[in-house]
Amino acid sequence: MAQHNKTKYAIMALLSEAPRTGYDIKKALEANEIYFWSESYGQIYPILHKLAKEGLAEKRKASTERHPNRTVYELTPSGRTELVEWLKRPAGTIPLRIELLLKLRYGHLIDPANCLKLIEDYRQGQVDDIERLERQLDKHSGDDIRDAYARMTLRYGIALKRALVEWCRGTVDELEALAESGAAESVKGGGGAPDGGFSCGVTLLQL
Repeated sequence: MAQHNKTKYAIMALLSEAPRTGYDIKKALEANEIYFWSESYGQIYPILHKLAKEGLAEKRKASTERHPNRTVYELTPSGRTELVEWLKRPAGTIPLRIELLLKLRYGHLIDPANCLKLIEDYRQGQVDDIERLERQLDKHSGDDIRDAYARMTLRYGIALKRALVEWCRGTVDELEALAESGAAESVKGGGGAPDGGFSCGVTLLQL
């Protein structure tokens, strides 16, 4: 299924919780709890218009003192039905585009110290994410069924981030060993591994 169509259902899922504006949807997607999905305003508003045109959502004005003339979208019964049917379908896979992996795979073109900085920054980012996700997990400690499903997705994120922290530790060890051996200089001089990369890049891709 195209990414555009999946965005449609991400937006419908948020509307199933409460009526929202396009701004509300963007902020919800940026929240730590929904760490696994991201969309731009350029994607959100056209889909909201399309949902309204198809009768899957309806829009209305909901002005406040701070925000006059806000356009709020609410899921219709037919929209909720379509969302539920989509939720039952098997989940697809999304091709990975991870900048860090691309840079590390060709890390033999630069000094290991540069790769070390990339990994250390990445590791700190994972640690920060774990702390944020754990705070969100604490907020969903209740018995409500929605809390139970939120905990499942948050624990997934925490487990993934912890695994990445462990990977970072091992990769740092490899890079430090490369730096000590002076391997980078031999590669920059025209040598290097037969496949054009060090074992650190292969290790990351196998995570």
